[in-house]
Amino acid sequence: MLILCCLCVVGLRANHIQVGQLTLTDIDPIKKTAVLQCQLRWQNSWRSDANPGNHDAAWVFFKFRRNNGDWQHLHPAPQGHSATATSPVSFQPESANPRESFHPTRNPIVGLLLYRATPGKGTLIFDTLRIQWHYGQEGIESATSLELRVFALEMVYVPEGPFQLGDGQSTGTFRGTGSNTPVSIGDFATVLKCEDTSNDDAQLEGAGIWIHGSAGISQTSSSPVQLNPHFPTGYRSFYVMKHEVSQQNYTDFLNTLTPVQASARAYTGGTFRHNIQLQSGIYTTSTPHLPNNWMNWEDAAAFADWAALRPMTENEFEKACRGNQTALGGEFAWGTTGITNNSYLLQAAGTIAESVSNSSSIAGNAVYDQTTTLGPFRSGIFAEPGSNNRVQAGASFWGIMELSGNLVELCITIGRAEGRVFTGRCGDGILDASGVANVADWPASSAIGIGFRGGSWLFGSNLCRVSDRQDAATNFTTRFEDIGFRAVR
Repeated sequence: MLILCCLCVVGLRANHIQVGQLTLTDIDPIKKTAVLQCQLRWQNSWRSDANPGNHDAAWVFFKFRRNNGDWQHLHPAPQGHSATATSPVSFQPESANPRESFHPTRNPIVGLLLYRATPGKGTLIFDTLRIQWHYGQEGIESATSLELRVFALEMVYVPEGPFQLGDGQSTGTFRGTGSNTPVSIGDFATVLKCEDTSNDDAQLEGAGIWIHGSAGISQTSSSPVQLNPHFPTGYRSFYVMKHEVSQQNYTDFLNTLTPVQASARAYTGGTFRHNIQLQSGIYTTSTPHLPNNWMNWEDAAAFADWAALRPMTENEFEKACRGNQTALGGEFAWGTTGITNNSYLLQAAGTIAESVSNSSSIAGNAVYDQTTTLGPFRSGIFAEPGSNNRVQAGASFWGIMELSGNLVELCITIGRAEGRVFTGRCGDGILDASGVANVADWPASSAIGIGFRGGSWLFGSNLCRVSDRQDAATNFTTRFEDIGFRAVR
């Protein structure tokens, strides 16, 4: 049996991906190969090759099971994929560990990034998406009686290049040596200085980082804080989810886990706009397009591992907001220091058409404690027709949504040794039997090595600032009403 799994609901105002019927075609029982075929589309897709160029993308991955058994992560072929689309498209198959060469068993393909191959913008439609699959390498003898699901997440490409970390003013911000200036981040050959005191002239070379007095750091010695050589400093390119994990994303995740795993990862409290429920053994939500709040680190890490993605670092968070622009003291993700304080009026609340009738056309729009007491708003709510600039849309330099406000961003912190050992390894689509991520160098269930960036609907605008590190090394194991997540790769 083949079944469809759509991550997002179709709607005229939606920015989200829509996935069509999934079928298995071109089955070759001798070679044990087949083609996974479906339709795919998303609105407001773009690609610009101007310097610095960037584009959005779809992260597409699959799960399968046999005879109502446990769901398993599907490993597409490394090549041979094709599509009939409204614009030329590129396929970027990704292995479980991007730093190592592909191997069908030791380092298989776990998903594909799909994006425009040429500059353009607008709705991107894949009339036919064809993904090659060698099912015999999954230990499957026959392609009959298989249940298949396809998942897609909107991503945004952040290109390689230098950027500025810290603004010299926000709470706990990174500062340059001996001043209240930002830190210029290059590759590991660049001298990297991140200090919180204005009277320290310490020198540093290579992969070390000085962090004196920064949020969560008690170290004040003259020795540099050492990062793992593979720690994602933000200089290298990466893809980041355009929106926070939605309630539909999360129910899709829960519905491919075992009952034991799902029970550990599910929250069904039903407050502050969270509406995931368990009904007849299936997790559902009446607000699939709203961000998924009430998460903790174990939930976030498990989702990232399941989706073959990874958490982002606090460095990557700032680059995702600021891009390659000069840091501005006290700025928000949209690049200015202005933020509206209107109490927002919701229209069509809780639906795919949810909107704000009194958003600002001058100051940046964000969901924080002066604009609502309800909970998080629909992802991309300010990026509507007429929102013709990133300030109105509340968008980052790269077009990433809600990095200031809505739900806090769980990030790997430099503020704890447990975060600094992070290597950027991605998940492999598989959780342990208890529903916990099992990637070796990710912070453990204690959440030490994790922190919060970007603010939320529950707190003030100061926490929404790009460089605010007040909670950059704060670890909670408890679920909270303003904690969400977005993953990167």
